Amino acid sequence: MEIDMKYVAFLLGVLFGFGCEAANITASVNRNIVPVDEVFVLTISADENTNEKPDLSVLDADYDIYSTSSSKSTYIVNGKASATTKWQIGISANKAGKQKIPAIKVGNDVSNEIEIEILPEGTVVDEQPEEQKYKIKTEFDAKKSYYVQEQIPVNVVVTDIGGLQGGEPVFDNSDEWIIKSLGQPDVVSRYENGINVRDIIFKYVLFAQKSGKLFIPAVRFNGYTVSNSGGGIFSGNILNLNVGFPSGFGFEVPVKLVSPKKQIDIKPVPADYGKNWWLPAKDVTISADFVDNSEFMEGEAFSREIVLKAVGVIDTQLPEFDFQDTESLKQYPQKSTNSTELVAGEPVATKKTVNVYIPEKSGKVVLPAIEVEWFNVKTLKPEIAKVPEVTIFVKKNPNIKTTIETELKLQTTENTANENVKNDNKILTLAQLTSLLIAVLLLGMLLGYQVFKCRKFKGEKPHCETRAYPDFIVKKAYENDFRGLRDALISWATGFYPQKNITTLKDVANAVEDESFSEQVDIIVDKLYNPKDEKSFNAKTFADLYNKILKKTKKKDKKNSPLPKLYQ
Repeated sequence: MEIDMKYVAFLLGVLFGFGCEAANITASVNRNIVPVDEVFVLTISADENTNEKPDLSVLDADYDIYSTSSSKSTYIVNGKASATTKWQIGISANKAGKQKIPAIKVGNDVSNEIEIEILPEGTVVDEQPEEQKYKIKTEFDAKKSYYVQEQIPVNVVVTDIGGLQGGEPVFDNSDEWIIKSLGQPDVVSRYENGINVRDIIFKYVLFAQKSGKLFIPAVRFNGYTVSNSGGGIFSGNILNLNVGFPSGFGFEVPVKLVSPKKQIDIKPVPADYGKNWWLPAKDVTISADFVDNSEFMEGEAFSREIVLKAVGVIDTQLPEFDFQDTESLKQYPQKSTNSTELVAGEPVATKKTVNVYIPEKSGKVVLPAIEVEWFNVKTLKPEIAKVPEVTIFVKKNPNIKTTIETELKLQTTENTANENVKNDNKILTLAQLTSLLIAVLLLGMLLGYQVFKCRKFKGEKPHCETRAYPDFIVKKAYENDFRGLRDALISWATGFYPQKNITTLKDVANAVEDESFSEQVDIIVDKLYNPKDEKSFNAKTFADLYNKILKKTKKKDKKNSPLPKLYQ
């Protein structure tokens, strides 16, 4: 089969665009009446196949560019070839008024200018074609009055009549608010003037962080639609053979919607509420359940899980638990866990903690009540959620042996015994006897010095009795005896910091005033009352830190001593 080279050359010329004549450049918009910040499409067309690009820098002063797309088309009709190149640019104007889109330069050719009218932000243009009517509005009960930090349900409704896509709306200038999304939007379909319309409803709750005249923030929705206009490289019938090559790609047309801000009056905390934690909610409940049903034994830990639930608030609004002190119990509250979930379309905040109790005596012991004051936004009155006090019977513990001081005494006695002369039958020489007498004399002088030093601080509890504790504390740490370690630390700190009121490990940490030591104390507490906790206790790390604190404290005591160095 012979190939006509002229015919091939003709085809190549058609496809790749011969021609030396100047191109005809035209500019058009899909809407010439548009609100500020709403995206519309500027189309630039050239009646030739060109690799040039339009110079869009002339738009920078008055317009924002969101997207660009280009396409090329070649047609042959009745043996006559034609080609076009088209650019579609999504833009929005940044100021209102009548204005012109300037001429756009493509290579050496220039387009026409376009007159448009830009309306104030948020204006709805009824004259728009139906396919361009996308709307946004903010809905809330403007007739109701709200207190500071009370939840305000707000719906953001985006109306779509075909193919609108995009993410979640964004609230502008929301520093005075806490904004919580209530999950996935609802989609409601309806018919309006014979057209299927979708309302996409995004639900939020807003919490004002101050009182007075505020504004529900403006809401922006940045979305897009997909347009099939523009075609592909081959979008017609080639050589009248009715072989179509439609474009497989659509053009994303940006859609930018803005809902204007709305004023609202926010009331302050009622003057008669007092200085209690402000918790404006629809309902608040508190409960306390024993973790197990074991008998209560003197000196043995037991625990209760405390759960606080509040409807109409988020977890950051919940107060800390206030556990009342009692002489009959030691209490060790664990770290709380907070969460917020949606129940029947409303936020419900939950705070959970485990409080560990250690009875210090047998017989009847009262667990103090736990109270949380809150403000009922339905009745507009303060209320109290309460776990009433509970009386338990604590059995005498026969397994409690000696106090830690007794154990220390036994340990000291054992150490002293080990230092005695092992061979009682050994005959001492005169030199050995003389050395022994000198040692006894020096020991007596040392004991006298220690007695003097312990008595020289009048009105203060001496530190001397605490000197046996460091070795014992380190010993308990390496044995992983956390109960013994707890008691030893409390006893040591009571003598070492006589000016402090120390009854718990938390008091010890506060007295030491060292962040790393506080972290170690937290681990010890977790090991005592939450054995399943994954935190690991490293005895060497604890011992090194404890000895470091001892040295630092001793240096501090020397600097603060009221006596001259000569008498120390």
